[in-house]
Amino acid sequence: MSALKMSVFIHSHALHTRISLPPAALFSVFLYFLPGTASRVDAHVEELEDHYVPHLGEIRRTSIARSEMTSWECAKGGTAAGRESVDKGVKSVMESIEQGMEVKLIRHKK
Repeated sequence: MSALKMSVFIHSHALHTRISLPPAALFSVFLYFLPGTASRVDAHVEELEDHYVPHLGEIRRTSIARSEMTSWECAKGGTAAGRESVDKGVKSVMESIEQGMEVKLIRHKK
């Protein structure tokens, strides 16, 4: 049904769009409404891939692992950089308050 709706909605677009979007919509609906079936189909396709083209399966699994690792490492690095930036900002504000009021608010490490 979703593929049919997509065909109707994109009737006036370019040919490559009219050809590629209905199967993409069907696939995304399949993943959303039938996640168990989709995972079993994925497992079966992986078995076939390992049996007939093992090198391609190795490349695909390696690329997925690297993309997940890269995303996680980027998130960790961004969090650390954000924390350091906030710390520096708070320290500079506190130091400017100390200088303006001549009151010691922070213990300075030596």
